[in-house]
Amino acid sequence: KKLGSNCLNGEVVIYRGTSKSEYDSKEFSQSWTLKEKIAHDFAFVHYDTQEDYTKTERVVLMSRIMSKHIYYYDKDDNEDEVIIDERRLIIPPAIISQKTMD
Repeated sequence: KKLGSNCLNGEVVIYRGTSKSEYDSKEFSQSWTLKEKIAHDFAFVHYDTQEDYTKTERVVLMSRIMSKHIYYYDKDDNEDEVIIDERRLIIPPAIISQKTMD
C-alpha cells in the first residue's frame, strides 16, 4: 500500500536494527520501522541462528524523516515497516542500543 496522506504527517521518528558495520558505512537500507521494539528484535533476535550473525556488533538506530519521503507504510503491518528514501533522513542515525553477539 502506498502511504496515505492521513496515515503519517510531518516529521516521523524511525528505527532500524542492523549491524555496526552498516552504521559505520553510513549506507543505510530503505527498510525501517516505527517501533523501537521491532528494530531491537531485528538487531538482536531474528537472525541469531545464522552463522554470519555471531560475533558481529549489532545496533539499533534512531533517526527522523519527513513523511513525504516515506514511500510505503501499511498501518496493518505488524512490523510497522516504512520504506524510506534513506538519502532524506533529517538527522544522522544515532545508536540507541548496541551489543556484540556471541
